[in-house]
Amino acid sequence: MTDETKQQQVDKVMALLSTYAGRSLGDSPETRGLAFNEIGMSSLTMASAVVELEERLDRQFDFRAFAGVKNVGDLLRAIGLS
Repeated sequence: MTDETKQQQVDKVMALLSTYAGRSLGDSPETRGLAFNEIGMSSLTMASAVVELEERLDRQFDFRAFAGVKNVGDLLRAIGLS
């Protein structure tokens, strides 16, 4: 992980997801429970978002960790931010 705090990285994730959702998504229990289809993301856009997150967070992810990801909270867990 870079020198950024965990919260700064969560904020970057939320900012990216907000662009896909077309609205601001703050970090809250309600947001973490949102399914990706509820914010307008298909499995294809989710894959694109993960690649973009690798760049924004300067990290590499094991894509197998994303197999069961269904909502925002799952995503944060899969990338080690929850």
